[in-house]
Amino acid sequence: MTKQGVLSGRARRSMQSYAVALTALLLPVGAVAQSPLAASVLPASRSPMVNETATVFASVINAGSTAMNGCTVAPMASMPLNFAFQSTDPTTNAPTGTPNAAFSLAGSGSQTLVLSFTPTAAFSPTQLGLSFSCSGVAPAAVVAGLDTVLLSGSTTPVPDVVALAATVGNSGTLTLSSSAMPSGAFAVATVNLGAGDTITASVGTGAATLPVGMGICATGANGSCLAAPQSTVAQSIPAGATPTFAIFATATAAIPFEPATNRIFVQFADSTGAVRGTTSVALTSPAPTTSSPPPYRY
Repeated sequence: MTKQGVLSGRARRSMQSYAVALTALLLPVGAVAQSPLAASVLPASRSPMVNETATVFASVINAGSTAMNGCTVAPMASMPLNFAFQSTDPTTNAPTGTPNAAFSLAGSGSQTLVLSFTPTAAFSPTQLGLSFSCSGVAPAAVVAGLDTVLLSGSTTPVPDVVALAATVGNSGTLTLSSSAMPSGAFAVATVNLGAGDTITASVGTGAATLPVGMGICATGANGSCLAAPQSTVAQSIPAGATPTFAIFATATAAIPFEPATNRIFVQFADSTGAVRGTTSVALTSPAPTTSSPPPYRY
């Protein structure tokens, strides 16, 4: 495997276990979509070079009581790339079985996977939907940033920022405190598996409009902000560097627990503006306990 696909053993274990937590979080989404299946993918983006392989980890859960067979994963759009999936041992992350071999899911069971992408031609960052399906049932609901991959292919070296968010309890959800100004924070760890560049990190709520103010800062070894949180933060990230960030949020109204839509997204764009890394967490908040002014806008 090329360096584009390499993740440390610790990173693999963290992402695989976090993918399982995120998949469980999405079970209500699958129920709404009339499917007992739910899936998640981590990291949520990769930027390999043409003819180099990048991998991500996935988890798929069967929320029903009936076993399922003929389960597979496939890209939902035609793109210039070769794709493969393979079951993994959830305790070691070691691939098991045969690439692209259908797998089964026991009732209330789950399966961890490794997904491989090898671009055969250059293409700009594209949100690629993935079909997690089993015989006789509807596929898992497609939720951007959760069971999709922001993927690109390049003929020249570009940054490839692998990002992993960490919330309290690694639940995948930022639950704001109950107070006059509900607030909270989460951390994001990254590693740049591609070329060095000036990277701009930003925060947002995607397609949703939510009553929340947000800020982001780069953090030091002790987890403290190196500068006051802002709406964006830019810094040089060399190849192999592992910068960390903290994201802060304050709500002005209640935000219901709807993990498919109510989310905070963190994106990492290179010097050309192309997004080379992304991660997200679900966001929920109680209503402010008393009338409060708008949060400080970073």
